[in-house]
Amino acid sequence: MYTFSEPVDQPPASKTGVNTAKSTILAHKPVTGEQAVCQDGIHLPPNTITVDWVGGSVTLAPLVNIFALLSEYFPGDFEKSDGGRWYQCRYRHGLGVMVQTHPRNDSKPHTHVDIPSKAIATLRPQQRFDLIKRLNSNGEAWHFNCSRLDVAIDDYSKRVTPHVVRNAVETGNFTGFRLNAQVDWRESGKAGEIKGATAYIGRRGKGGSGKFIRCYDKWFQTNLEDDCCRFEVEFSQHWALKGFQAIASASFDLFVDVLLALVTGAIDFRDRVQDWEGLQILALPVDSPRSEWWEFLVGDVSRLRISKDKHAFSLERSLHWMRYQVAAMYATISAYYAETNGIPETYWWKLWEHGESKMSKKHNVMLAEALASRGNISGQQKALRI
Repeated sequence: MYTFSEPVDQPPASKTGVNTAKSTILAHKPVTGEQAVCQDGIHLPPNTITVDWVGGSVTLAPLVNIFALLSEYFPGDFEKSDGGRWYQCRYRHGLGVMVQTHPRNDSKPHTHVDIPSKAIATLRPQQRFDLIKRLNSNGEAWHFNCSRLDVAIDDYSKRVTPHVVRNAVETGNFTGFRLNAQVDWRESGKAGEIKGATAYIGRRGKGGSGKFIRCYDKWFQTNLEDDCCRFEVEFSQHWALKGFQAIASASFDLFVDVLLALVTGAIDFRDRVQDWEGLQILALPVDSPRSEWWEFLVGDVSRLRISKDKHAFSLERSLHWMRYQVAAMYATISAYYAETNGIPETYWWKLWEHGESKMSKKHNVMLAEALASRGNISGQQKALRI
């Protein structure tokens, strides 16, 4: 759990209306103007929102420049070791900061940097803000592609529990996933004989949508030290890239607002409209009211929606895809025919004839554009007439 070393006596009021009095990336900032939640006569700490992990690749920058930046915020040595399967070299800091260099089997050299919550927690609010800014843009010879960004909200009133989140998803009172979201439920942590649980929404990796959500009770996760429920979104793919750029472009005062907008853009819990018989309407209108427990956590902040860029269909991209996705299987099949006294060329010719019969107008246009770029006008005209 991240805690601040700088208490604020009178934090400014927020524009979002969210019940949060401090931000672990920026500064203490109230969400509803309340200093703390009062429950059963006990004043609880205000909710917090935090960037819990930042990871990505740095290109166009010498390794010495990367270490120079990180050392400003995380003093101490980096221990060098083998990079494992994906990288040739790895440097690890005592706070968990990881720098991995020289990718294996990759024509584009880059350095991968991971900054976990343990390291972020050691920084003062202004330092955290500056680090995000400098990672995003550190001169012309610096380019950071964020591949992982975790944003977490800690609820000390424990109104937003794993059971509440799980029930909302199972009853369809949410939006943010084009397809039915994958939901998982696992036991996690233990306090005496009582076991904790974690609700998971979505999936990691390329098969996911770029957002993986989990909600759990930190009381069980932190050995009874932190009594709150955490709602956390792990962003990847285009969500991490564009989400990081959005928060890095925000001002100090609006940083919390952008974080909340990013979370609600990933998933938003809204109560379905009821018909006159009390039955749920299948469609979930955009103007459906936000669920009370969810509005308590995020307020009335607008959603920050992020979409994936559509790449032009080109021969160059197709060749790149074949090199990284098809080349190994091509060699495997050729080796199989060679070892079984077959003729690989016969198989490939048949495959080519089959593919030619499947070519559409889109493929012909792509071929014509590629030929035109090489000055082959006759080939371009022939492709367009096919």
